[in-house]
Amino acid sequence: MIRCKDKLLLHVNKADKEGVTAIQAAAENGCREALQILIEEKADVNKTADNGAIPLCRAAQNGHREAVQILLEANADISKCNKKRVEAIHHAATNGHGAVVQLLLEAKVDVDKPAKYGYSCLHKAAHHGHKDTIRVLIQAKADVNLTRQYGWTPAHDAAEGGHQEALQVLVASKANLNMRKEDGTTPLHIAAINGHPEAMRCLLRAGADINIPEECGNTPVYQAANHGQLAAVQVLLEAKADTSKSNRYGMKPVDIAEHEDHKDVVAILR
Repeated sequence: MIRCKDKLLLHVNKADKEGVTAIQAAAENGCREALQILIEEKADVNKTADNGAIPLCRAAQNGHREAVQILLEANADISKCNKKRVEAIHHAATNGHGAVVQLLLEAKVDVDKPAKYGYSCLHKAAHHGHKDTIRVLIQAKADVNLTRQYGWTPAHDAAEGGHQEALQVLVASKANLNMRKEDGTTPLHIAAINGHPEAMRCLLRAGADINIPEECGNTPVYQAANHGQLAAVQVLLEAKADTSKSNRYGMKPVDIAEHEDHKDVVAILR
């Protein structure tokens, strides 16, 4: 909080030892009155800190909608990003601040613009399971099947974290659940590898291919067996997964489970 207006205004754009200016600190903490004073005194709303962050990013990251509004009205640059090409809207989506995302979209931010490694806002929201933010982004016509580095879709990201409700939103928006990453894995493979049975059930109910192989011929049940994910194997068996399929190396799910010494998995595959 800014305590001494007169003292502050002498150094309105001066940064501290970490490269942070007063307006950046005010934005980070959502101090509306301080922001208004600083803007009136010509503080630089686009001043970059040593880590590449600008005040708008700091406010968005922490979900300070009113602070974001003040900065936008002061002509903050909505497209300015940090060293990882992360813009304010990416920060808001990552942390599930749907109201801030909506505000930035109204300011004409590109909903599908990628950050480093190709992460769109939808990828980031899906990765963290922020279902309400996902809805906001989809309403703004975000591409539900957009791929990032290595071919990951938002559904892959949601599946990795076992975010069932996020997957349900993506499913309702016609996400392609059988899209493959560069290595051929689908969201169902990812959920199986990470042992997320409820996410797997969601994917299977929505029509995910239970026996689809990745590039080495490994099916979801093979991957679940390989990683010792007993609950995942049980879900796939209940859904009638084909355990007789061998991969390109002639290995079946039970073979890899034995090789990895997953005795409980071997027992239900026998």
